Amino acid sequence: MTSNSAYAGDGPSRAIIEQVYARSESSPRLTAVRHSGQAATYGDLAVALEGYEHVTDKHFTRADVALPAAVLHCLPNVSGLGSPESVAGALGEIYEWLGRDSRRGETGRGHLRAVG
Repeated sequence: MTSNSAYAGDGPSRAIIEQVYARSESSPRLTAVRHSGQAATYGDLAVALEGYEHVTDKHFTRADVALPAAVLHCLPNVSGLGSPESVAGALGEIYEWLGRDSRRGETGRGHLRAVG
């Protein structure tokens, strides 16, 4: 799967989205993240991202909006954590985990680590 969004963007969310798409191509069944008693694979996240990017394209919003929507779609328990601050904190942790390799760049990529 590849991003079909007209808005390419170059922010941190876009890097995470592209990382998810790339990993979903080679390892769609690999667990991407676990949180709040649920797990999502790279394939699950890529399918959700593709759908939400289609919605953002249709309504002329930024494609980066698709990332939190896809995460909450795949891990609905996160939205039930209570306060908006708790949900935002959990999303931040998830983004950090998903984007861990994109921050290092191609030359500094580490080994795949187990997720929680």
